[in-house]
Amino acid sequence: MDVDGVWRSPEEWPEDYPPIDGWQRDANGRWQPPEDVIDLRTGHDLSDDDIENDGIEKARGRSRPIAETAGRPPLAMSRYQAQPDVHETSNASTTKNAALSQRRSTQANADIRAMLLVGGAIGVAVLLLVAAIVLQSRAGAAEQGTTPSEVTSPPEVVFAAETDAVREQRRQAARQSAPANAISQLGALEVQSVEQDLSSFDEELWVASTEGCLDSAERVLVARSTVPITWADNLQCVASEGRWTDLYLGTDLTRTIDAEVRSLIPIENVHLSGGSEWTPATRNLFLNDTSHPATMVILAANSGHNPRGSAPDIWRPSNQASWCGYAVDWVSVKARWELRVSPAEADALAEMLATCDQPDSTGAHAASMVIEPIESPTIDRINAE
Repeated sequence: MDVDGVWRSPEEWPEDYPPIDGWQRDANGRWQPPEDVIDLRTGHDLSDDDIENDGIEKARGRSRPIAETAGRPPLAMSRYQAQPDVHETSNASTTKNAALSQRRSTQANADIRAMLLVGGAIGVAVLLLVAAIVLQSRAGAAEQGTTPSEVTSPPEVVFAAETDAVREQRRQAARQSAPANAISQLGALEVQSVEQDLSSFDEELWVASTEGCLDSAERVLVARSTVPITWADNLQCVASEGRWTDLYLGTDLTRTIDAEVRSLIPIENVHLSGGSEWTPATRNLFLNDTSHPATMVILAANSGHNPRGSAPDIWRPSNQASWCGYAVDWVSVKARWELRVSPAEADALAEMLATCDQPDSTGAHAASMVIEPIESPTIDRINAE
């Protein structure tokens, strides 16, 4: 061992100094121990073992006298204890970890299966409960004479699904009963026996007010078109195209220039039938009565429809198949606005209503049937107290 405490072979000892005093190189350059090494501290000769142990003690940093090392067991060449093989330990640890992971995975799978079984059982129980409630509801509905759909389905769903069918059924039912209702209404109308006089009629008193930029005629065209309106202006004040039908001629119309909107009962006849007694507000209500489908009608322009504004005893549609519908509409408007009829007018209407049973009659017009309740007009008269 050299002075730095590192074990070296004699061949590796430095040339400038020996690791232990008294050592010299031989002829071959190898370090040789002295023949007689004397311990300067005690004056005794040192053996080879003492010299070796003295070097070991120096390496370990001990300060005990060299003489005390005599008889001490030789120091083991290595201070390190044998360690287990790293690879063997790693393999054992890996095997142990794999077994642990396998056990954990198996336990996790078992837990998942258990949770699934519990969840499935709960789901089945909920389904059975819902089924029992539904069956009980249906049984209760059957006892009350109602259908299950009326009990279990929300009203708005039933309404949305059945609106078109129900409305059509109601329209057809109203259409079938319209002639009989018109005959009943005609019998209830007041028959005027006074001489008809148009001398007090002033056309300027029968002008409808507008709402925004749309007059009553434009509102009727917009409301009754079966297709979206094409406008002639950006402000959407003037309709250009749509789709309508002249109910009394059976003519389809697609352009507004080919259509004409007017009161079914001519204003002159309204004036003579009781309109002369109305206040300006009531006259305006009549001219803007777009809620009732028969008050304002869409006709083919230039078709010669009632050119002189006469009652049915003087003018009727040329299409006799439409007489039933024309008379039904005429009577319904007169009844709605509490207008009177002349004796000749009443006879002509009764004759036209009698054609409703004929095979070639188109009957009452479905488009003129009121299937939803509409508000009755407020009729104010000038001489009413």
